[in-house]
Amino acid sequence: MKKCILVIIFSIFTVSLYADNIFSNGDCEKIISAAKFPKNQTVARTLLSEFIPENWAAYNGDGDLKWGTADKEKNSGKYSVFLEFVNGNQQSGKARAALCFGLANGYTGTDAIACEADTAYEISWYMKGNFSRVDTKIILWKGDLGPKDRSSIKLQLRTKIQAKDNWEKYSGFFKSGPDSKTFTMEIGILDDPCELKPGDRIYIDDVYIRKAPEGITEGAVDNSIFRDPQNSLTAEELRRKGISRENSLSNKPRTFLVSYTHLKNMQKEFLSPKKEWQKKIAEKLAELGEASITNGPWSVMDKSDKVLAPSGDKHDFISYSPYHWLNEKGEVEWRDGEVNPHTKTPDHEGLYAMLSAVRTLTWAGYFLNNKKYMERGAYLLKYWFLTPETAMNPNLNYSGVLPGAKTGRAVGIHRLTKMPEIIDCIGLLQDAGIWTASDQKKMVEWLEKYLAWATESKLGHEERTAKNNHAVFYGNQMLAIALYTGNTQLASYFINNHYHEMLRQIEPDGSMPLELQRTRPFHYVLYNIDAFTWYAELAFNLQIDLYNKKDVRGAGLKNTFIWLAPFFKGEKELPADSVPKPELPKEYHIFKTARIAALRFNMYEGEKYYRKLFPETWDMEFQNVFWPPPDIH
Repeated sequence: MKKCILVIIFSIFTVSLYADNIFSNGDCEKIISAAKFPKNQTVARTLLSEFIPENWAAYNGDGDLKWGTADKEKNSGKYSVFLEFVNGNQQSGKARAALCFGLANGYTGTDAIACEADTAYEISWYMKGNFSRVDTKIILWKGDLGPKDRSSIKLQLRTKIQAKDNWEKYSGFFKSGPDSKTFTMEIGILDDPCELKPGDRIYIDDVYIRKAPEGITEGAVDNSIFRDPQNSLTAEELRRKGISRENSLSNKPRTFLVSYTHLKNMQKEFLSPKKEWQKKIAEKLAELGEASITNGPWSVMDKSDKVLAPSGDKHDFISYSPYHWLNEKGEVEWRDGEVNPHTKTPDHEGLYAMLSAVRTLTWAGYFLNNKKYMERGAYLLKYWFLTPETAMNPNLNYSGVLPGAKTGRAVGIHRLTKMPEIIDCIGLLQDAGIWTASDQKKMVEWLEKYLAWATESKLGHEERTAKNNHAVFYGNQMLAIALYTGNTQLASYFINNHYHEMLRQIEPDGSMPLELQRTRPFHYVLYNIDAFTWYAELAFNLQIDLYNKKDVRGAGLKNTFIWLAPFFKGEKELPADSVPKPELPKEYHIFKTARIAALRFNMYEGEKYYRKLFPETWDMEFQNVFWPPPDIH
């Protein structure tokens, strides 16, 4: 009996590949139009992560599909695979096996992936669908993709697996041959008979190919595909399935960024401070608490109708991109590091003021045992997020809007970067008996809705796969919320999967090339280290050490601290800013990085450098409470 074999070859641009962002049906319709598919034809199509016309399939008249690759740099090796079988035969409503194979026309055009000879590779991906048998295989090539160009080892990693309704992760190893120069990945449908109907589809996401880690033995490279039961769902599915409300809805105090035990011990010490730095900070906290207690409240409802979000809903948060300007010609241009003062909105300023006040009042109230401060902090938090008349809607659809645009951008999610600290503040408010069970239930519900939006929306996908600190801050923001709402499966996804992807930003020597290209390079390197640090501290909640984690290149967070040491010692000049910020010296940002290096890695160069720069004030920095100063000599 003839089998239905519909082969799709992935057009992969780099050996280190990540795939994200499953598109909606609306995007699919755009592709159908762009490709000019004729009626009454069953086709397969692949979507890239950005709508770049020269990269879409183009119908050339003979039923074959060619995949353009004119602009590889814009995709940077990242794209999604969305395979959907579309039946145009409206008479029978299904396509027979021979029709499937014939109209797919075998190979659909591809780019080969460069590989080294006699080298082991690791591949993993997520897949779901409604076909009982899916054939996967790697084909090795020694030249062009033709019948005569097969490598001496022609086929690797071939196996038949079932595409299920839920996302499942698959992984395996394969080895190139002595004359292999490239390889391709193929997916085939082996249902027999194959009767496709409208809506039949396969989704493939998070494809990842890399050189196998050192130490992989010949026995491990055995052409086997392994289903990973611990990571068999993507972020969206994990969010839906991994919630454990027993912990999230209890009013037991919990903190995640900083250890609750440590904070409790610090509270006891501050009630009768003996160390000089504790006395100084206690005085500063009292001063800041008094200054903050009369400020606010703030709400998204404070803005006028002139600055409403395009939705017309006043509860929707709106802000504008800080680095975009209108030039003399009325064109929008990006000026890295230069904040446009005209982009500030009441929502933007109100959110930052609220977050700052809540942290100040909560910390001052907790460590000084001042209930008045904490009550005010809780009130400000509930006024912004929970009070029905004043609450912000749980999304950032209109954050980071460009001049003249109607929608927000992925970078707008950065507005809630401080959420991990706010979640810890809630734990302290719970400890003081000020945050009630009702407050907790409402906050969990708000954050669950926000988490759904941030993990499933197109903006969320784009921020998750950003190349710089934005993706790292996105990850630790989602991780903190997942821990707070009791979704340990989603938390595990970010720790074990997303963090690994973020290590791409770090070179084996510890540098961060993309941040060093910015107009304020040293600031952004330290800023990104701060983001990675939050990630690592949050991971301790699941007993996982990310500080010492490395990828197959040997790159990891520890490398960055080692890379910084010569700058702290004065052996190298600090990178100069092309857009200086005189009101906020770049050396100030050294504190957190220097302290983490000392406490987590016993590297004291940064700590000495910081204290030398600020001999009169280093011990007044409030972060000393969370990261107590070490004794150095």
